Amino acid sequence: MANADNLQFGLMEGGKRLIIKTNNRKRGQEMEHTDKIQARCPKCNFSLRKDSKFCPGCGSAIPASTWSMESTYYTQISKCPGCGAELVPKAHFCHNCGRIIDAVTSVENKKETKVRSGKRKKGWIIPVILSLILIAGVAAVYFYPCLMGEHQWKTATCTSAKACEVCGKTEGKALGHNWKNATCTTAKTCTICGKTEGSALSHDWKSATCTTAKTCTICGKTEGNALGHKWKNATCNAPKTCTVCGKTEGGKLSHSWTEATSSAPATCRNCGETKPMDRPKTGDVFVGKGKSLGSTFRAINESGKDYYIMLKDENYNEVYSFYIRANEEKHVPVPSGKFYVYTCKGSEWYGVDKCFGAGKPTLDDGDLLDFNAYWWTYTLR
Repeated sequence: MANADNLQFGLMEGGKRLIIKTNNRKRGQEMEHTDKIQARCPKCNFSLRKDSKFCPGCGSAIPASTWSMESTYYTQISKCPGCGAELVPKAHFCHNCGRIIDAVTSVENKKETKVRSGKRKKGWIIPVILSLILIAGVAAVYFYPCLMGEHQWKTATCTSAKACEVCGKTEGKALGHNWKNATCTTAKTCTICGKTEGSALSHDWKSATCTTAKTCTICGKTEGNALGHKWKNATCNAPKTCTVCGKTEGGKLSHSWTEATSSAPATCRNCGETKPMDRPKTGDVFVGKGKSLGSTFRAINESGKDYYIMLKDENYNEVYSFYIRANEEKHVPVPSGKFYVYTCKGSEWYGVDKCFGAGKPTLDDGDLLDFNAYWWTYTLR
């Protein structure tokens, strides 16, 4: 036999098991019932016993068609003060006689119930609450500095304001880009964040000179080398000069003259420049002196320039030549024969080689003139 203070026995009733436990604290008062509940109230969904005639929750009459099988444990079973029937927890009405159960009796039925067959009541509420409390505690610790005004600030950028890395609070405004203009090799660029826009300009090249290499007019970059000067030697009229850029070095040379002759002017040994000679007199002969003179050449000069007149034979050899000044006239004895007449004119005489310094003698008449039979008159204009 079990201890009288701790008795447990089981009974079988109609194929259903009934377990009753007692202990030494409140004998017959604290017990645990296991029984089959036949249904739930169709009106308020309160749990019913198999013998319920009225709903313990709302007092409604229970029709027979509502019964179903479900098991529930009950603790601290109370009895109806009217008929003595055992009440289910939290009953407001007696399931046997329908009497209203007062608050004192109902309070004793406050222990929890647990589903045994079918769906059990979930035990997740307490763990969830504990988890929420834990999360709240962690969050409180994490955000405590921010709540106290001690934010962990992240510096503002071009596109975002100063912000707290913990709580996300912001202050002020984004900095905005600070643009540096595009160059030949880089696009327009923000000096703060490095963002770029557009593309590089590309070089604008200026050709190389004697002293500078090929150079970009935008950024000053150079390529290659300077060309270097190409010098032309100094003369008596000009210093040493670059034929590319025109730069000069030093000064002019001094003339070094040769003596003039009857046929050649004074000439500078350094630059080859010549000086004009004294003008010959009208009728002065240069070529053909001492030859037999059997004909006459009448020259009338009306041009305002001096003339040098040459007679050339059929082979274009100069046979005779003489000088006649501007606005003068002269009968000049010449050799007999057939000759072409060539002339030069000018104001400064440089001798028979250069005549008047520029230009070649020109043929005054294309015909071969016969000085044997005639004497010729030429009017020079």
